[in-house]
Amino acid sequence: MSKDNLIERFNKEIIKVNGECFVFKNIDDSITQIQSFIEKEKIKKILINDKNEISRSIYVNLKRTTDLIIQAVSEINIKNKDIKEELKDVDLGISYANFLVADTGSVVLTSSEDEPRLLSLLPEFNIVLSTSNQIIEKLEDAIDVIKTEKSVTVITGPSRTADIEKVLITGVHGPKKLIVFIFDK
Repeated sequence: MSKDNLIERFNKEIIKVNGECFVFKNIDDSITQIQSFIEKEKIKKILINDKNEISRSIYVNLKRTTDLIIQAVSEINIKNKDIKEELKDVDLGISYANFLVADTGSVVLTSSEDEPRLLSLLPEFNIVLSTSNQIIEKLEDAIDVIKTEKSVTVITGPSRTADIEKVLITGVHGPKKLIVFIFDK
């Protein structure tokens, strides 16, 4: 499957599970989208993984252009802090994906000090950053890479659950909104 077809398939599948996907050619366009989201959802505090070029650029740009509390994971000494305590007031977690799975619209994240698992699970909102080169057709295509990891999280849409009356509720056991940004250079 071509890269464009994988992006199209991923976008179609994530929409089916109530997620959102945006494709960008540059960082500036993504900043505009994030700022719009911040205003719409009244975000006050953001925690971002800043260990790669894309997320670092977004972090620096947001620090410069907003008055919000924006922290980078690298600013927190996770070894000496309880990450749950650090994340309790965070409205928006910005993570970096290892893979995106086109067939299911899923995001695959591995956990590390740079990318704590709870960054994608505890905040009310989660934006996941990725490049178009990280899209795979099916989860099996990533097995050789992820089988060596201690902790792997596969996220398919925002958190959702149903009560006994089968009323669907989002955001109970994780983010109520999942947004994926794909950078296609």
